[in-house]
Amino acid sequence: MTAGTGPNPVEQSIAPENGTQSPFQRFAPADRLRDLDNGDVRGADLGLFGPDSVTWRIHAHPIVVVGGFRALIIQSLHPLAMAGVAQHSDYAQNPIGRFRRTAQYMHHVVYSDTQTARAAAAHVRKVHEYIKGIDPVTGRSYDANDPELLLWVHCVAAHSCITAYSAYVREIDDAERDRYFAEQVAAAELIGIPRETVPDSTAAYRDYFASMQSSLCLSRAAADTIRFVSRPNMRLVKASEWPFAINLKFAGHASVTLVPRSIREIAGLRKPGPREWALARVVAMNAKALDHALHFKQVANTIDGMTSRAFGTEPLPAAARGHS
Repeated sequence: MTAGTGPNPVEQSIAPENGTQSPFQRFAPADRLRDLDNGDVRGADLGLFGPDSVTWRIHAHPIVVVGGFRALIIQSLHPLAMAGVAQHSDYAQNPIGRFRRTAQYMHHVVYSDTQTARAAAAHVRKVHEYIKGIDPVTGRSYDANDPELLLWVHCVAAHSCITAYSAYVREIDDAERDRYFAEQVAAAELIGIPRETVPDSTAAYRDYFASMQSSLCLSRAAADTIRFVSRPNMRLVKASEWPFAINLKFAGHASVTLVPRSIREIAGLRKPGPREWALARVVAMNAKALDHALHFKQVANTIDGMTSRAFGTEPLPAAARGHS
């Protein structure tokens, strides 16, 4: 139900022929990030958030990948959201492609200028027009542009990103957490969710998730998705993608340790064992090392280049790399 759902006429019409460019590249002014890196920010459109936001700081760190996998686990437990993915997504056949498309969308919403972010969201809404059907679990109809389903996907994703950052990089205090959730209202509104329905604080998120608990269940499709995330199958990935996919495999394992106990019970996930905690420890150490390295421009530029090649996105502006 997020960016990167399965092939359809709209997505195919804008997909790059060589497979190396971002589907959203045509939306972005080519010189914008270069100008920001050069410090030319006078009058610049810094997008929905800007360099002083908690959002820029958190999403500049690669640990959000772990948050993304946690989000997939939890999102799959909503039967209508899961039906849309199961019936329309190619994630099982092309997991890396799905990951890249979602990463590209998040990148543009967080870091691009306002026009680019709006265009990316408009594209996703257009893709979602093709994602409709009947959920085999509840017998109810679903529509990917349903604001209630979009709200579920949005809230789980936002909560998962800040949870991963707080667990593996630096603990986020209540004030920063509330500020992050308040900032994320803009991202929710962008995709078509009424602003007044979006939780904007830690307390509001707690109430929202409590209200959704009774709607969640473990369908067969959800179980397959959770298994896919928690125990990734490298045989689904082309050999040329293995170096990238191995890191994603570790991130998938680490994400399981962040799933709340109440959700774990619904999802049928066992309590994390020694292997999961050992992998989580490695992820935490690497995250802290990267967090430290990102203070140094030369290393940061190298990582930006690697990210650009792997995700098909432009490097992050230098201002986004600031950490407190």
